[in-house]
Amino acid sequence: MTNEGLLLSSAGGVVCVDGRAGETIVTCIAPSSAVPGMIMTIAAGVGIISDNDAGTGEYWTGIALPRYDLDCDTAYTAADMMEVVIPKAGHRYVIKVLDPGAARPAGSGCVVSTTAGCCDISVVTVESYAMARITNDYVDALNYLFVEVVWSA
Repeated sequence: MTNEGLLLSSAGGVVCVDGRAGETIVTCIAPSSAVPGMIMTIAAGVGIISDNDAGTGEYWTGIALPRYDLDCDTAYTAADMMEVVIPKAGHRYVIKVLDPGAARPAGSGCVVSTTAGCCDISVVTVESYAMARITNDYVDALNYLFVEVVWSA
């Protein structure tokens, strides 16, 4: 089984795939648009968690964890408490991505997208800038929105 799918539930329903101990989890207040698997940041100049796009939240990056009061595909309600995992190098996670519009081989890099809350597989022009790498070939015809990555940043 691969950890990929159109919904987080179809990608295994978890964000922290390899279940290693020592993950750093931060509890915070959710923005209205937070979906498990989304890339979350601290909004520059505001100090609150957000699903900012690239260049607007440089303080740290985390991944929204699933809700446990409802199913794992349900978005958070604004002002509810949510948990975010701070990714660690070498650990595997399932994250929300933009459909790159073409097949990508395993090992392709991901960067924070200009679309809020997502990573982009297709725009890495300098490989050292990649914050994560996809673990399986991305098959374009499937149009997956959640893929497994190994964090490298």
